[in-house]
Amino acid sequence: MGGMQTVGCGVLRHVRFSILVLASTWLWVGCSAAIHETTATEVATQFLFFKKGEDGNKDGVLSGAEGGMGDLWVEVAGNPGGRAPVRFAETVSGGVGDGWRAAVWMALLSASAVLDVDPFSLRVSVEADDAVDGPSAGALTTVAIMAAVRKEPFLPNAVMTGTVNPDLTIGPVGGIPEKVLAAAKAGKRRIGIPVGQNRALSLRTGRVVDVVALAQKHRAKVFILRDVTDAYEAMTGVRIAVPKVLTPAQMALPDWLGTVFDEEAGRILDQVADAQRDLRELFARVPNTDGYSRLKAARARLLQDIGNVRKLIGKKDPVSAVYRATGVHHSHFRLTTSMLLQMGRDLGRWEYVGKLLRNLRMTVAATLESTVPEWQAYVAQDPIEVPYVVDTFEALLHAIRGMHDARRVLSQHTALRRLVQEEGYVPPNARAVKTEALWDFTRNLIDGQSNLLLGRAYFAVGQAWLRRNPRRAGSKRIPRDVVRDLATQYQRVADANLQYVDALLIKSALRGSRMSRERARMNLMNKDDDYRQAVMNRRIPELMTANKKVFSADEQAFVLMSGAVSSYFSSATVISKRYSLGAEIDERTGAVTNVKHRAAFESMLELADRQARQVAAQCMDLFGEVPFTALIEYDYGRRLDAQGRALRARDKTASVQLRLQALSHLWRSYTLGRLAIATHRRLANSANPY
Repeated sequence: MGGMQTVGCGVLRHVRFSILVLASTWLWVGCSAAIHETTATEVATQFLFFKKGEDGNKDGVLSGAEGGMGDLWVEVAGNPGGRAPVRFAETVSGGVGDGWRAAVWMALLSASAVLDVDPFSLRVSVEADDAVDGPSAGALTTVAIMAAVRKEPFLPNAVMTGTVNPDLTIGPVGGIPEKVLAAAKAGKRRIGIPVGQNRALSLRTGRVVDVVALAQKHRAKVFILRDVTDAYEAMTGVRIAVPKVLTPAQMALPDWLGTVFDEEAGRILDQVADAQRDLRELFARVPNTDGYSRLKAARARLLQDIGNVRKLIGKKDPVSAVYRATGVHHSHFRLTTSMLLQMGRDLGRWEYVGKLLRNLRMTVAATLESTVPEWQAYVAQDPIEVPYVVDTFEALLHAIRGMHDARRVLSQHTALRRLVQEEGYVPPNARAVKTEALWDFTRNLIDGQSNLLLGRAYFAVGQAWLRRNPRRAGSKRIPRDVVRDLATQYQRVADANLQYVDALLIKSALRGSRMSRERARMNLMNKDDDYRQAVMNRRIPELMTANKKVFSADEQAFVLMSGAVSSYFSSATVISKRYSLGAEIDERTGAVTNVKHRAAFESMLELADRQARQVAAQCMDLFGEVPFTALIEYDYGRRLDAQGRALRARDKTASVQLRLQALSHLWRSYTLGRLAIATHRRLANSANPY
């Protein structure tokens, strides 16, 4: 994680910032700070860095490494003309690196999120006196912007290091012992470091150092930073007031929602059970060889899972019932594919395989064809409906992405394409249809179908909500320009996240390699479904909305916003697992098997839970209720986290995977709630509110 020239890990050399505080016209979704006039406010501070030294790298040890500090100033101005919100100035050619650029964008977005202001109404100018790069001053820049807005100066004896994550937690950096020692020797008495790095590897010696004890030895104190509010308190001595939160009990799902989800889960299970009955005779006729015996055992487990999910219905856990029913549906198709593929290879019954693949593709296409008109007929009229529309269109995006990826596989494999498209085609030999390609094709279709099933369940809940809300009668549709404006904002945030992935992961993959940046991105897309989803769900909506005959102008705005929100979630997951949490990943399957930064993981989950309940309290104050999609995501996230905690001692890998899923759902709950609030406030400021 080295920086440009001799400076490592996010470090700037003699970087200069300035910031002007804006008037109340900044406000995007409301501002918690008391800002009434435009005032010039400068926050002066210092950042920490480490130098690699001149002795080189031997066995991972930089024997000449040492820490240091550079000066940092921050200045912000209003941006009434809507021009570029971030500006970079250089005193040397190529002085500002990609990592630093991405970190400043993340700092602007993060500070704006905490302060509840529109990031694009600000204008941040960044001037670097020398070559700078890397993300490790991102959290410091975030709290510097916040301090300027709040007119609260930094303490002169305080300094900190750490990246800023999309969820506002503080991410890990390198060279912690060297940085702490440099700060302490320079007379700093308050030194902030990321959570989980109180014992860190020295780059100079290659040994683990207790940095808390190291600081105490030099009469300094280390502050453990979990999130941006911790960092703000460490640097200013001021604790940001904690907003009101709902209790977990107040986030409980309403009974009517549970009834609808239970019905949808039962409908999905009925489809699987009917399909399995059709396969019963086929399973009875296959030989009792090892391969078929394993498939029969898998079928027995599947039938048992159907029974288990049926027992879950009506047990006050409707969200799990729907998700597990969808999982059973997914398993059914995988089992059927495995069975027919083995028959095709062993018995030459390729007609079964071809028929299955054609039917699967037709099933997804038919579900799309029947679902899209229903969703298109729906018109959002209330801000609290916007998260619901975004969720349903996101399911559509996932399904279309699955169809797109399935077509891509067919275009690359002639025998598989002929098997799918031509009745009666028989491959020349058993190996002509590559197993990996067949599984890639079916996986994409099955994933698309699963998302459509979930989308239909959400749509059914939405229709039930509409029937229960007479206040909507007579309301006009939400203006298109409001939705498009919000979509543009979320697109910018999603793009910033993807740029951050480039800075943190793609750039490091290119070190010592001759491959292009685009090739490195493709490699990561092939290995990581989250990254692929982040990229594709940002691109596909642009292609979909280019065809004006498919979606109306109003629908296009929601498609664009759904894609941006989905890209944001997915890219945040990539950043968290592959960088901030130090995840150990099976590169063959893409599955996370463990995380190195356990304390950071716990901190992320705790903050995500609290943020979801904070925004729910805001929604309750504004609307008298919480968006039901936010409640659904919160309920499922909490349950996944509880399951993951219960498995920690028995199955570490399963525990980590469940809790990563939980984190994603809790983030969704928070973001969907904020989306409803943002829509409400945009409407309040709109020239044509309703």
